[in-house]
Amino acid sequence: MKEVAKKILWVSSLRSPLLGVSSRFQFLGSGPSNELKFRTNLTFGMELTRVEARYLQLLYRRQEEEGRRAGTLQLAREMGVRPATATGVLKRLAEKGLLRHTPYRGVELTPSGRRMGRELLRRHRVLEVLLVRLLGYDRETACREASRLDSSVSPSLADSLCRWCGHPTLCPCGRPIQRCGGE
Repeated sequence: MKEVAKKILWVSSLRSPLLGVSSRFQFLGSGPSNELKFRTNLTFGMELTRVEARYLQLLYRRQEEEGRRAGTLQLAREMGVRPATATGVLKRLAEKGLLRHTPYRGVELTPSGRRMGRELLRRHRVLEVLLVRLLGYDRETACREASRLDSSVSPSLADSLCRWCGHPTLCPCGRPIQRCGGE
């Protein structure tokens, strides 16, 4: 388990000049059920917290894959937080130019927000495939663990993992996985 974490750390420390994306994180060890624990900080040329990354993934899935707008109350319920907390995160994402938030009207991702959301969701799904195939995790556990790691994985590592897994087209949940960048 520790060797997998070390490889993830090394490859993810590389910077992707194409997307201007880098990730910095620290391996904290593994928990009682062998889950990997990391302290993360993903950047797309800007500071982006793990929570902000989760909101972007959720918004991308809602807006682009399901064709639905998301309101603050819906997001708060799904994230398990109060509406005021969700509003605060949405305001920060709007200040970074990743979405447009109109009070009482909902949220719409900007082109930058869509690009980042798509990439983050792709990493999540590739990690799910890896955890199921390589470590034998069940679907739910793989999803939970991928959620802890996805914002820490660089685009180059995600591409390498995707190639290693044989370019999977679907994640264990049956949702589509976008192909590696440029392929």
